[in-house]
Amino acid sequence: MKILFLSISILIFSHPTYSQINNQLSPVNYYSNGTGAVSSATGGAGVAVADLDDSALMNPASVPLYRQKEMSLSYSKDRFSGFIADNGKEAAFPAAIGYEQYSNNFFKNKIYHLILAYPVFQNLSAGIDLNLNETKLLNMDVTYRQTRVNLGLIWQPLKTFSFGLVHKNRALSDTDLADSIDHISITTLGMAYVYQSFAQIRFDIETVEKQPSDQFIYKLGLETYLNDWVITRFGYRNDNINAMNFTTAGLGFAGPQFGLHYAYQAEAKSLIDPIHIIDLTVPF
Repeated sequence: MKILFLSISILIFSHPTYSQINNQLSPVNYYSNGTGAVSSATGGAGVAVADLDDSALMNPASVPLYRQKEMSLSYSKDRFSGFIADNGKEAAFPAAIGYEQYSNNFFKNKIYHLILAYPVFQNLSAGIDLNLNETKLLNMDVTYRQTRVNLGLIWQPLKTFSFGLVHKNRALSDTDLADSIDHISITTLGMAYVYQSFAQIRFDIETVEKQPSDQFIYKLGLETYLNDWVITRFGYRNDNINAMNFTTAGLGFAGPQFGLHYAYQAEAKSLIDPIHIIDLTVPF
């Protein structure tokens, strides 16, 4: 009998009032954007694919799709993340560990990830991401700690089609913060289509608990290979929850020894500053 292991991006507002600081801590802001340069360059979409640089943190079910051990580091202003994933021949089961930190003038966050996954069937994988969140409010010099869980599935009925489902930010413990901050989960459904090994189209739709049922976040991305190593990326994100629209773009190098990727995000109304993200991925 098979054992099934079921299953923060960048914070972008900064205002000094306590209520607005609370809004910044909301998981809507944590997970609305992509995690690393690849997903960020494709509009934040990617829960249905296994990119080596950020998929483990986006969907824990992607780890069984890794072909070997991978290490990835991601950097942007006020944010850093990294993880190591192991799906090699000597691994008892696919697993990964990860770390994220991000901050602004009002708070600093750290997240520690433990990811376990399992290939349920040949074309279906499941994963669970147990994580410890530390949120420090700098103006109050107080730290809140909370354990959460992310659950994920990836189904590949065809080599060219894949579907992903992720339920993120489910609280396993409580804090003194308002429930509108530490007890809001996010559900994302995504698909990906590969055309003749030349281009990949991604589309995700995301809903947030306790938000109006007709408000969603739509993410669309296109990835194309100019040659075996050079990749271009473009995307668009329609965030109806925060009333913002993003255009994204990126360039990647996927060499045999390492990968280097860059992403750029800009909000249509210039409500926030453009974001630049750089990732380094090393297989070993």
